[in-house]
Amino acid sequence: MIVRVDVYALDEQLVIEAELPGVMADEIDLSISETTLTIRGERPKPDDVARKYEVRERHFGRFERCVLLPCTVDRMSVVATQRDGVLVVQVPKDGRRKPRVVPIPVH
Repeated sequence: MIVRVDVYALDEQLVIEAELPGVMADEIDLSISETTLTIRGERPKPDDVARKYEVRERHFGRFERCVLLPCTVDRMSVVATQRDGVLVVQVPKDGRRKPRVVPIPVH
């Protein structure tokens, strides 16, 4: 299953919105590191053994999506909600820590 996401920045936080139709909140596993938000889960396959499909485009099974975070964040204050098949993760920016930039000389 492909997880489509939108990521945008507000003044004080990053917002990640992920389309997860048919996935219940308790079937979603979220984790965050200093640089990455990871969304994992499984969309269960319906019990349709007896059906003969003419067209089948919906995806089922395990999924994982890693989102690279473009700035330093406060990992302890992340809030996630799900409604109408959309997962919304609000990640506060960490204004105390600045990203470490290492200059690389070019010879």
